[in-house]
Amino acid sequence: MASVGGSGRVQEATGVNGQSSSMADEATVSQINEATTSESNGAAASIPAVNGEVPPKRMTKAEKKIFYGMNSPEEVAYKTLTEEVMKSEVDWTVKSEMVQDIVYNICDETDGDETANPFSKLLKLFRCTVDCKLMKEGTNTVAGLVLQHFGEWLKKHGEKEMRKKYLSEAVKRDAIEKGLQTGGIKFVAKVFFTTLYSVWEMVEEKKKIGQYPMALKIIDAFQFDEDENYDSAVFDILLFYYYRQKLDDVLRNFIRNKPNLLRKFINYLDEFSGCATDKKRYEMLMKEMEKYGVSDTSKHTFGSSRAIETNIEKNLKELGDNFLRDEQQFMDLAPHYYRTMRGKRLRFFANSRLEQNENNTDAPSSDLTYFQNVTELLQGDLTAVARFVKDLWKENANPLYRDDAIRWCLYYDLDQQDPYCLAPTMLSYLAENPRSIQEIRLQLEKTLQQIRTQTTERIDELKEGIKIIMITNEAGFHEFLTEFETCEFAAMDSEFSQDIGFSSVCLMQFYINSKVFLLDFKSKALTNQPMKNWEKFIDIFFYGPSLVIGYDILNDINQLFRGTLSDMKADLSKSNNVVCLKRMAENIGCWGVRPLRVDQIRYAANDAYVVAELYITFMQLVNKYQYDWDGVLTHSSMNFQKEKQKNKKEKISDSVWKDLIKRLVKEIGKDTLKEFTIDPKSVKIMADVMHHGLGKYLRRFGFDVAMAKDKIWTRKYLQKNTDRVVITTGKGLEEWGRICRVIDVPNNPTITSLQQLALVFKSTKAMIRHGQPFYRCMECNSDEILRIPSPIVHALYAHDAHLTSKMWREPKPELEIYPFDPDEWFNKLINISPFDYDNVQCEVARYGGGHFQPDWIAVRVPLKEPYTGCIVNITKNVIVAESRAMPIMTGINKIPENVASRPGIFFYSCAYCGRFYYDGKILDSQSHSSKSEQNNSQVEPEHTGQAEQNEQQGKLK
Repeated sequence: MASVGGSGRVQEATGVNGQSSSMADEATVSQINEATTSESNGAAASIPAVNGEVPPKRMTKAEKKIFYGMNSPEEVAYKTLTEEVMKSEVDWTVKSEMVQDIVYNICDETDGDETANPFSKLLKLFRCTVDCKLMKEGTNTVAGLVLQHFGEWLKKHGEKEMRKKYLSEAVKRDAIEKGLQTGGIKFVAKVFFTTLYSVWEMVEEKKKIGQYPMALKIIDAFQFDEDENYDSAVFDILLFYYYRQKLDDVLRNFIRNKPNLLRKFINYLDEFSGCATDKKRYEMLMKEMEKYGVSDTSKHTFGSSRAIETNIEKNLKELGDNFLRDEQQFMDLAPHYYRTMRGKRLRFFANSRLEQNENNTDAPSSDLTYFQNVTELLQGDLTAVARFVKDLWKENANPLYRDDAIRWCLYYDLDQQDPYCLAPTMLSYLAENPRSIQEIRLQLEKTLQQIRTQTTERIDELKEGIKIIMITNEAGFHEFLTEFETCEFAAMDSEFSQDIGFSSVCLMQFYINSKVFLLDFKSKALTNQPMKNWEKFIDIFFYGPSLVIGYDILNDINQLFRGTLSDMKADLSKSNNVVCLKRMAENIGCWGVRPLRVDQIRYAANDAYVVAELYITFMQLVNKYQYDWDGVLTHSSMNFQKEKQKNKKEKISDSVWKDLIKRLVKEIGKDTLKEFTIDPKSVKIMADVMHHGLGKYLRRFGFDVAMAKDKIWTRKYLQKNTDRVVITTGKGLEEWGRICRVIDVPNNPTITSLQQLALVFKSTKAMIRHGQPFYRCMECNSDEILRIPSPIVHALYAHDAHLTSKMWREPKPELEIYPFDPDEWFNKLINISPFDYDNVQCEVARYGGGHFQPDWIAVRVPLKEPYTGCIVNITKNVIVAESRAMPIMTGINKIPENVASRPGIFFYSCAYCGRFYYDGKILDSQSHSSKSEQNNSQVEPEHTGQAEQNEQQGKLK
């Protein structure tokens, strides 16, 4: 039944297909030409030339609408047909059968026709399918079923012959375009097999017009082997994303399994490492940005040259850590980066030791560790040594820097091997001060002797009863596994190397049964043992019955699998009995140098021993106080995932005035409020920069609040106004407390805004007034507040919207002008019922109506304590307060239309700055206001006569 209806519709649509399709194509071309000529002034932004070639022009919006739209009756029929398939049946099997009948009918009709092309017909059907844009890779859509059944039809009718006869290059390109438009490019590629030549042509075309994401989708869909075309195409796309700061996880995953591309990208970035100090490299980088379409106005997003260099170094470090396993390989790929980072690290070690920077916890702790760190980084490279000595000698005014430069010169015999690499001033100093040189030489020999002594000593016990066992071979590793497998719990820690661009575990410590096992991962006899031993270690560590406790275990495991065990994997989500406590911040010595010193071995053993002692102490306290230790272990487990909760701070602006007063009274306490007798108007406050929001709400309660600016302005202001109380926290308590009184109001997520308000009231002993919702302007601190009924504000808003839309009438003819009828609004204003608005009798006046006379409407709101009377000129958008001579412009454009049009409420305006406020709550007389609105709707037009206008105008005068 489905096939009959479907084929009938298809035959009806294709009955005129012999000529209509070609005519439609000609019509489409003519429409595009017309659209091109009509929108020549609104062409798309120019695309920069790539590799010296000018890219083709992009299509305009009108061209895209015609090109991608459905123009022929055949396409409209296809769309209607697929919509019926989607809506008619719920069962997916029935839908598949219906789609199969439709596809077979269309293709069978073209089988005997020499001019008809089944591939073109199928592409039209696929493009007209309603859910084609929802298809990515599978056939769980109607569009996917269309391609699937078309592939089956091809196999039944001789696939090779059909492809040879009908599948031209134009059809192939059309298939790729349709796949890109719908998101089903991978599935289209399987059905419409295309040659490499045509695909690479399309990739290059997409690159030329700047459609790099489309080019990447084509490359990813066809899964080409890596060759020169592949590397160049993907590399250009990679750089396009990189220079737009969009090198996201998709591209990182794309190059993860492409070693050639990864090496090429690292080598490319390394060319610009150090661009902050090298002008040539920086100029090369700017040219590369221009090549890949980064305009001059967009270059500022990269920051200064120093920021660009930092970003490049960060990317290189990330690529080296995540994708490379060997430091030597990284050194070969990024020599400039390695040299730059080595120089920075050498300067860091020198400054940390010589200037004794106590705030830096990563600084070496002794002269021995400094010596080992520097020698490991230099690795006997005389060029690096000479550069390091020059950097130290630049600070030769400091004797510590000078002596250190001479020490490294003597250690590597630079004065003998390559004296020309030294500064002339240093050579002259070496020749003129032999006694000082001899003293430095003796100190150097003393340091070397200390290192030899510590590395040759043996330490077998950490303390009495705690043995230290160094594991360097397979036999020792078997002994360790035996203890590890049978223990109740084990405490672990690890130490990392300080390699540049690549870090790995050098030493791993385990405390088990009063023994500290030190696994030396720098020993080849240990790391090159059979893989089955390491598999057993992983099984015991992650899945064994023993409880493993350590500091920052996840980081230790990541470093371990990145380096020594890089060929192995472990499912951390299934791990049990692995608990992470807290990472220690101490780091002593250089762990990559062998042999280790005695103090290094003692420190490493202590790390694991302290973890065990902490665990034992915790268990004693748990048993004593009956604490839920199992819950702590569950939350500290390595595979425990904590739910993220958004900490949304409660805003006091969400409450209306009466509710806010109730909450504030409840927070302070009724009994406490009875003791507060000070009027808030007499309290003068200075709100610190971090408390401006609180200061604005204190103004609403009547406090005289000044807002702090920068420190210089605030200090001068407080010295002249010492009677003000400063609300601040942190360092401001000490700084401003020397000048005047301060109130400590914390500003963190743990305290709510309501609690901050209550704290100020308690500190100032100010009473809470329940009357008007706004005692001062929250913006300018003025105490002259006007109260205006909402119909007047609505009229102000309507006239302001009318003027705003009228301004854009000529440049934007499609924008409709907001209507404003003076007669209609005058009727509304003169019928404002005083009963609905707290017995406020408003007087309305209107003048004008002639050809040369302006038509204006004004409303007088009378004085009613504590509010000031005012005159509101609707057509001039100004308010004149009775206490002021000058009119002010209103801030009516800040009010949303749905708020300005609310009946039965009062708006509050500042007589000084014109800012509007409202309480957010409709008055209790809403029922009366609805009656008055009903009466207003029955007013006759005679009320707008000229006599009544003059009478109202006389009252206003």
